[in-house]
Amino acid sequence: MNLFDKINYSIKDFDPERLKGQLHTFYGNAPNPRISYYLIKDMDYFKSLCSAPICKIKPDTLFFAEITGAGHLKPHRDHNVSCCINYYFEPNESVTFFHKEKPNINAFVYPGKTTANIYTLEQVDTVGKFIAEKNECYLLNVSEIHSVLSPNPGARRMITWQWRNSSYDEVLKNIIQ
Repeated sequence: MNLFDKINYSIKDFDPERLKGQLHTFYGNAPNPRISYYLIKDMDYFKSLCSAPICKIKPDTLFFAEITGAGHLKPHRDHNVSCCINYYFEPNESVTFFHKEKPNINAFVYPGKTTANIYTLEQVDTVGKFIAEKNECYLLNVSEIHSVLSPNPGARRMITWQWRNSSYDEVLKNIIQ
């Protein structure tokens, strides 16, 4: 099972404030890390930064995302997203981990959701990890358990393309590089 792949894609230097629009949703609370998803404010500007589409399969959503606060964003599976491509323009030395469940554990439900998809670090074993560098791009299988360790205050900022019903392998085969 593939968990993540580094892909060859770049975006021209840009002004993040021209992309960061209205808050769409967030998970987590201070002082722990919080991931926030923002609508793209200026889509024409965004399109001017990209030399080509990132994938032959159109993503279901496109967000400006950031993880703020130091600490560990708990192991989880994303809600209603099977995979995503993240272009990290401010990686903040954060580490993305992938995990497998230990036997006989129970995930818990995030407030306001109905699916048990959150774990503690004691409930999982780490099976892979990466540290993205500035302007690197990764395809992530977010239907699998993953977490993020933010060792520094500040924010990890990225552009994220998300697919709900296309599998990781399907998206990987259709990446335009």
